[in-house]
Amino acid sequence: MAAHLGLTTPGGQSVSMVSVEYFLDTLLPPLHPAMATHKILNKLKRMGTKSRRPITKHNRWWGFNVDPIACH
Repeated sequence: MAAHLGLTTPGGQSVSMVSVEYFLDTLLPPLHPAMATHKILNKLKRMGTKSRRPITKHNRWWGFNVDPIACH
């Protein structure tokens, strides 16, 4: 398992940062086998106007243009 990074919120709370793979494999409840996550992701990348799509062309959630680790 990879090392987990942590950060502290402005309120002083400790937050662990984990990889997407760790989150999907360990923390996320099991998804129904019929769920096609790649189709959902592709739809999020295409829906809405180009400047307000939920997932940007840089594969980030809209509104989060900088990695949290870069702000630390």
